[in-house]
Amino acid sequence: MKIEQELKQTKPFRSNKQRAGVNILFTHYWLCDKIKSHLKTHDITLQQYNILRILRGAGKPISTSCIRERMIDRMSDTSRLVKRLCQKGWVNSEACCSDKRRVDVTISNEGLGLIKIIEESDAGIENFLQNLSDEEAAVLNKLLDKIRE
Repeated sequence: MKIEQELKQTKPFRSNKQRAGVNILFTHYWLCDKIKSHLKTHDITLQQYNILRILRGAGKPISTSCIRERMIDRMSDTSRLVKRLCQKGWVNSEACCSDKRRVDVTISNEGLGLIKIIEESDAGIENFLQNLSDEEAAVLNKLLDKIRE
């Protein structure tokens, strides 16, 4: 559906660039809502899921500040999120040997299992983008990267 129909907009956008910007923002919130709804069934938030994916990708203990630097939403309270993930048994944290002020975090086997379940489910992020071919997704990625250059 066109963005004008989604927003019930009757006046045209000022320019294609303005339309693109509004379209990106609208699509961002639409996709976040879809993902949040899916993650809610697993009792995990989007930010917590992001941390689990970061830890899985790191493959070694990393600090909360390192996690924050890698997060999609960098305004999140990483320490609080890590604490919640520890309480759920999805991550482990311990004081760093060389710097007692630093906390090193690793993903637990339970956390790895949860990510696997989420990614293998029918409502994975790829399914929310199923209307795009692989070639279209590649072009979209290239354009989005270009915006941030």
